[in-house]
Amino acid sequence: MPNEKLKKYLNDIVWWIPFRKLRDFIRELVDTILEIKEQNDILLKVANNSIGFIVVEIAAGFVDQLHLYRYGYSIEKLYGKKVLYDISWYNRSGKDETGKYNRNFELLNIFDDFTFKLANKNEVEIAKKFFIDGHEYDGIDISNIIENSKFLYLNVFSLWKSYTKKLDFNEVFDLDKYILPKLDSDNKRIYEDIKNCKHSLACHIRRNDYLVVDYRWFNLNEEYFIKAIEKINKKVKGKLKIYFFSDDMDWVKSKLIPLIKDKYDYMAVDINDNDKGYFDFYLISNCKYQIASEGGFCRTAHIFNKYKNKILINPSDIDEKYIRNK
Repeated sequence: MPNEKLKKYLNDIVWWIPFRKLRDFIRELVDTILEIKEQNDILLKVANNSIGFIVVEIAAGFVDQLHLYRYGYSIEKLYGKKVLYDISWYNRSGKDETGKYNRNFELLNIFDDFTFKLANKNEVEIAKKFFIDGHEYDGIDISNIIENSKFLYLNVFSLWKSYTKKLDFNEVFDLDKYILPKLDSDNKRIYEDIKNCKHSLACHIRRNDYLVVDYRWFNLNEEYFIKAIEKINKKVKGKLKIYFFSDDMDWVKSKLIPLIKDKYDYMAVDINDNDKGYFDFYLISNCKYQIASEGGFCRTAHIFNKYKNKILINPSDIDEKYIRNK
């Protein structure tokens, strides 16, 4: 706050300088000096108190946010470290790989009584001086680094590639407590339908951005989903009802549903747009069985599935060609 007051006073003073370039130069110079001072103040405070902090970057969509917050929360609880979160990606980018769909920071909207200690610009800069490179620590346990570091910056890539002790998802998130009360009438109706269904199967078909970034993902066709449905059908004693979730429901309705409509009950869940994807996630998690596309959306929802005899089918369970090279 003192810095903001100083900037205001400075702006009042430089306003009388007749040359715009000189005014802008003075403002930029003062901003730089104040940033350096703030960083030094942070370092001095840490040195005096022997307390540092770890900055965890949160980026991308809802499921990635769950994973990354789980990392940070686990570091705080299991390692006794002060954890701050860097969510600046949502201002810089905030889009999927196609640039078509928004990626919003949803956790604050859903888990509304969670405490998110956000890192400011200077705290991020300090932590980034002690940056974990995911390439260097691919598959390596970084627990010792976390335990012995006063400062550390863990970005999305480094967290995916390295390993740390982690709490179980259900120890961190209670979806029934936070998402169930937020369901609107249409989603609540589908939720009740799923809960009353003896053999509910969630089939998740993700296509749009995966069709663009084909160097990473497989384009799963109708054959994969039909084989996956049949695989579950053989294991289940009773008639399945399939709940389809997709970012390309036109494809599902034209290509996939005609192949199953005479054999299975089904519902195309097409009421949630991209900004309400966490409702789809919750509905998927309440189905007894799940069929996943590539990516972690459906697989992570399956973790929250409380059914004793739950089943998850991944692409690699159907054909080895779908095993992604790491």
